[in-house]
Amino acid sequence: MQWRLKNYRPTIREILETNTCLKRLELEVLLSSATGLKREFIIAHPEAEIGENELKIFNDMVSRRLKGEPIPYITQCKEFFSISLYVDRRCFIPRPETEVLVQCALKFNPDASSVLDLGTGSGAIAIAFSINSPHSTVYASDISIDALMVAEKNIKKYGLDNRIFLIQGDCFSPFKGESFDMILSNPPYLSYREYMENPEIHFEPVASLVAGKDGDEFIRRILREGLEYAKKGGYIMIEMGYGQAEKIIPLIKGKNFQIVKDLSGIDRVLILRKE
Repeated sequence: MQWRLKNYRPTIREILETNTCLKRLELEVLLSSATGLKREFIIAHPEAEIGENELKIFNDMVSRRLKGEPIPYITQCKEFFSISLYVDRRCFIPRPETEVLVQCALKFNPDASSVLDLGTGSGAIAIAFSINSPHSTVYASDISIDALMVAEKNIKKYGLDNRIFLIQGDCFSPFKGESFDMILSNPPYLSYREYMENPEIHFEPVASLVAGKDGDEFIRRILREGLEYAKKGGYIMIEMGYGQAEKIIPLIKGKNFQIVKDLSGIDRVLILRKE
């Protein structure tokens, strides 16, 4: 059985009225994913037909969203730095704030030949940097084998498996004796309290989000160990959470560093250079 999009609009209106937590944009994104039609096409062509199976997929997606599951997990797609990434519940969902980290890497060290991406997750940072820095070699590590499987899928999608190399391990442990032109990381930086206060992120791997009581355990570890793995003149760039800069700055007093804010004016990226 075929359904015209315009005939389903009253049902969409009813869903929105019954479930005020849902937004029309979310439903349009889900319908686009279920049908394979672009959102703009759906809006502009109400006479277009969708099949019963596509309608069932859409209804299942709506049910998952009503339970709080993030849209990217439902659609298995997340846009990041103008690229489309596959994501599922094995990995952290890339956030817009992390694009600031990639921008900093491309601004301060675009020609880095050897780059380490600590805690790569879906591979977002490694892929975005590699696409925009064609002569780089990136070593992307994660403690989670599951996350690395997602990253591998994305790396192959963009044909970067000859330039991005995946390594399983905890922080710098797999890289003894190695050094890099640049070390990048969007580490876990939430406190357990912050994690508990945001139910929607409970769908994501807790280890990719929470780093100790104050949320800065992993950042402190990178700062404690990282310079050993950076080449002379090399960079360490770390994404931080709200209010963390003031706690971190005393740890690097006297070193060559700067803080970059995001579009909301929050201290977001710490840039440390090895002299």
